[in-house]
Amino acid sequence: MRKYKFLCLTDHQSHSAENSIYSLLSELYQHPKCASVYVASRSVERNREWFTDPSRGELYGTALRGEWKYASDGYNYTSHLTSVDPAEVDVLWLRLPHPVSETFLTSLPHIFTRAVIINRPSGILRTSSKAYLLQYPQLCPPMAICHTTVEISDMAAKHPIVLKPLRGYGGHGIVKIDGEWVTDGEHTRSLAEFFKEKKDYIADHGFLAMKYLHRVSEGDKRLLYVDGTLLAGILRLPAQGQWLCNVAQGGRSAHTTVTPDEQHIIAELTPDLRAQGIVIAGIDTLVDDDGRRILSEINTLSIGGFPQAQAQTGIPIVSITIQKIIDYVDRHI
Repeated sequence: MRKYKFLCLTDHQSHSAENSIYSLLSELYQHPKCASVYVASRSVERNREWFTDPSRGELYGTALRGEWKYASDGYNYTSHLTSVDPAEVDVLWLRLPHPVSETFLTSLPHIFTRAVIINRPSGILRTSSKAYLLQYPQLCPPMAICHTTVEISDMAAKHPIVLKPLRGYGGHGIVKIDGEWVTDGEHTRSLAEFFKEKKDYIADHGFLAMKYLHRVSEGDKRLLYVDGTLLAGILRLPAQGQWLCNVAQGGRSAHTTVTPDEQHIIAELTPDLRAQGIVIAGIDTLVDDDGRRILSEINTLSIGGFPQAQAQTGIPIVSITIQKIIDYVDRHI
């Protein structure tokens, strides 16, 4: 039986005890097909040059020697450091939070030439843009890519809309336009003022404009997808009087079940996600004005919520996830 050497790239400065990395890597370490697990953090001083340009400098990591636990001082990422040779890595697991540059991602296959990378960098780049949703209009609310203030105004004249930066994350930069007013959940300003501030950004980068759904208070559901399978859902409800559901923006999590509409969404997405080398994804849904769950976002970089879903459902989500990763590696090594 072949055993695999794993390397996980992360950034421990952004972690809390709730981060999925601790349960996932602890489970991985115990798997019979795991030879070793090393973890390298972007926030370790000795790694800063490498994470800026992986073709330069050395990468340093820590080997797991048992259960991987959170420590507020980051001790387990900074102690017992050893140089990691990319040529010896069988599986590279990316659990890096945003922001991660396109240059960094595209360099990884050239550095880890023999490794299976989860998720494939080219797939992350393709699916991380909000524009990726446009190939699934039958699953999404009305939406369009806007590169001018006129395009935004024309869409906003039909109904309230939400604007999302094409490569935004964590709810950052999202605004709602209703008539002549723009709100980010905390502050309200005039549309004219917003256009004056963002005109150059709109032209250079663009926004995804999406119809605002009036039943947003029913929650944004994160679907945990692993290698073609929908494992569970986590419902994220907005704070009282708010419309943004992101936990980072004041939302809260709640128990939920998966609907047939969401099963259909996963079935529709799976062929292309697999073609793009996406093993793990967080698929987000909202309730449309007709009461159906529809696709609102796809996240493929560092997906959380696994231990929380396990606690809510009683299903061994963490061990199932690790086994599916091993199965994927078996097929692609």
